[in-house]
Amino acid sequence: DQALADFAAKAGPLLLIVVKRKGSTPIRHLLKINRKGERIFNSCLKLFGNPHVIILSVIIVTVYHNSTVHVKNISDVIRTEGRKNMAVITIDGIRLEVPENKNVLECALEAGIYIPHLCHHPDLPENGSCRMCIVEVEGQEGVTTSCTLRAQDGMVVHTASERINKLRTLALELLLAGHPEDCSTCPKYGNCELQTLIQYIGANNARMRTRIKGIKMEEGNPLLIHDMNRCVLCGRCVRACNKLRGVGVLQYNKKDLETYVGTLHGKLLKDEDCRFCTAC
Repeated sequence: DQALADFAAKAGPLLLIVVKRKGSTPIRHLLKINRKGERIFNSCLKLFGNPHVIILSVIIVTVYHNSTVHVKNISDVIRTEGRKNMAVITIDGIRLEVPENKNVLECALEAGIYIPHLCHHPDLPENGSCRMCIVEVEGQEGVTTSCTLRAQDGMVVHTASERINKLRTLALELLLAGHPEDCSTCPKYGNCELQTLIQYIGANNARMRTRIKGIKMEEGNPLLIHDMNRCVLCGRCVRACNKLRGVGVLQYNKKDLETYVGTLHGKLLKDEDCRFCTAC
């Protein structure tokens, strides 16, 4: 309309996206096209990949110096590119259309399909260390961690089977064999991901020979108390410090065959240039 053309004459080329959520009225998204054009284009692709959003049209409006208004509908281009980047996978019989190469664990969780996990965090690179999120893929031998498995078109995934349940239970039992049993006195009692997994999987340490790590609690740092006897080695803190914040203070150390998280040479965090950002 004329108001849009007048605005485009002042602001420069515009991208008009008309969308509607299922069961709602259409909404206009007006974005100025600038050096972030690629970012806007990628946002369009995400919109087309959202099953809850219906894209009605994507239009570029340009007003030239001679007041000529040029309108170009690029809906078909966006739709085509959006489909190129999507894959159809099946998880436990549920068909999902997801971004290609997205990790299967996040695809499942976003679709409301729960896969047990402990080391996964959406803001951190995956390492697959906890082995809780193992799944089976049709056409592939053995099991694989869903957090490191990339979605490919036609992939069929099973999150539960007799073999998966046995392996998942064994992995949790091995973890619990070196973990303190005094849950009721733990500061995380009632808000603990490990407790949730124990209840969901139904594992305990009755079959395993338990051990005491015997790592001294570190209380010499401000803000934080480090009790590595309760650590489950999910690696989130190490990845947050090294990959997310880029500080690189935390690392894996070994003492008497036990692996624990600490600093180089066991120094205090305050002596190792820790920023105490609390990302860990």
